[in-house]
Amino acid sequence: MSTQVLLADDDVELSAMLKEYLEREGFAVTAVHDGEAAARLAPGGAYQIVVLDVMMPKLDGVEALRRIRQASRVPVIMLTARGDDVDRIVGLELGADVEWHGRSLELTGTEFNVLEVLMRNAGRVVSKKELSEQALGRPMARFDRSVDVHLSSVRQKLGRGSALIHTVRGIGYHLAKG
Repeated sequence: MSTQVLLADDDVELSAMLKEYLEREGFAVTAVHDGEAAARLAPGGAYQIVVLDVMMPKLDGVEALRRIRQASRVPVIMLTARGDDVDRIVGLELGADVEWHGRSLELTGTEFNVLEVLMRNAGRVVSKKELSEQALGRPMARFDRSVDVHLSSVRQKLGRGSALIHTVRGIGYHLAKG
């Protein structure tokens, strides 16, 4: 049986992309687009993990997490575009999980973007040019090592999970599927 994931994000396009990716990796995903729905569904025991966006209508992710924690210990991962320390602290105090294999994983916004681009393209080589444009939001300059530096940092933070990211010399990087 597949791991059941509840994904709560008001960005419908991003939700669809995340849902598609997770389903390709063997997860069963239910997507909702407001915190109220997440707070109502998460404690029921049907989901093994909940992914909550911080900024949502009706009920933001922080309040949704507060309500979920009143009734359930289901693992929760918080998504925040802002990267504010306040969001992280409040989320952690309320019981969000921000761990990878049992240890805390703190990614900067750029590191998260690099990992997200690789995940969206899992199974194929992503050029440094593509990573620079999509993850850093700028064209790659001559002799620019920014992508390499950010990827090195992501690998270090992932520990043994970094073995999934392969360097394709002179071209870019490849995230292995599964």
